[in-house]
Amino acid sequence: MQYAPQISVHRIAALCICAVVLSVSAFASELPLVGKRYAVLIGINEYADPAIVRLSTPRNDASDIGARLSAEGWDKVFVLRDDVDYRNQDFPSRTNIENRLHLLS
Repeated sequence: MQYAPQISVHRIAALCICAVVLSVSAFASELPLVGKRYAVLIGINEYADPAIVRLSTPRNDASDIGARLSAEGWDKVFVLRDDVDYRNQDFPSRTNIENRLHLLS
């Protein structure tokens, strides 16, 4: 008897988020521009907690989505990735994430 491979809840959630972003982006050119569009994208491959399920390429996904949103004319797109030096403002620390969100308010 064969069983379907298990897919983690985190992976399903990430795929749903990507689908929503891409579908919104696809229809963005057809909609009138109202307000400003902002994004804070976070790509973390390495978590300190081993219990957190690892996705395959969250860093690349965050960068690719950020590039797409920028190309679509979004007003501000911040991409934070865990492969930069922890002192860099683009490292996804709590402080850096909060700072980016503060810049959008």
